[in-house]
Amino acid sequence: MAAAALVPLAPHIHWLLTERDHDMEQFVTASMMDSESFGSAMGASLFYFGGAVAFILLPLAFFIVLRPDRVTLRDTIWPEDPGRRQALLLFIVPLVLPPVVNLICHHRLTPLWTFSNWALLPVILFGSPRLNVPAIAAARACLAALAVSLAAAMVSPMVARAHLAPQLHTDAAHYRQVAAAIVSLANSQSVLIGGSEDVVQGLFYYLPAAWPMSRPPPNGSAAKSSITARVMVCIEGDVACRAAADSLAGSSGSVSDVTFARTYLGFASPPLTYRIAVGRGSTN
Repeated sequence: MAAAALVPLAPHIHWLLTERDHDMEQFVTASMMDSESFGSAMGASLFYFGGAVAFILLPLAFFIVLRPDRVTLRDTIWPEDPGRRQALLLFIVPLVLPPVVNLICHHRLTPLWTFSNWALLPVILFGSPRLNVPAIAAARACLAALAVSLAAAMVSPMVARAHLAPQLHTDAAHYRQVAAAIVSLANSQSVLIGGSEDVVQGLFYYLPAAWPMSRPPPNGSAAKSSITARVMVCIEGDVACRAAADSLAGSSGSVSDVTFARTYLGFASPPLTYRIAVGRGSTN
């Protein structure tokens, strides 16, 4: 499993070890690590556990309905079979480690991280040979799981339609289109970018040679000398950002409004307009 996981991870590990000035390490530290009290970290860890339990309420309810006796419960909590014990450890350690580490080294914690663990849940809950699982009960559980999956597939077009909303969410920004507009207006990818955080934070994936204004490349570096312009990107309604963008452009730069809309099965979202200002001259 570890060797298979290294295949897709290897290019990312190589890039992380060889990337310029370790800026990404600073970005990850700034975005993932939190400065909070022990009490707040404890609350986050408890929320993580609560969310994890909420994800598996139905399988737990099914396990309780089977009415396992004490011997079966002991065999489920600590299996007699070495293979099932190994599965239990592979299940528990990745589940418990993040909230425990969070108490010492505070980081952004979310129950979504537990999704990869649930593949082992059937082995953990229902793997004991002492557990009496009637064939009809297993069939009903499979049908219930199938019904939930089919229902989710049926409502997914309606959910997608509902996401064609006028307001800007972090996961709905037009990152790729805005990045292409920046390259067209600035005639380069090597730019400093600032502006509305909701859209700026997703641009660097599409503009690998760009740098954030808050953390420009160090003086004297090759990246610093390649910077050709400063760019500000503002979403609708961000009055302060738009005023700063107009000021950045000044008399020698340019300001452009670009508008994009999402489409899905013939439906279109209300358009969103982004203001892109390009400042020429010194980038210091």
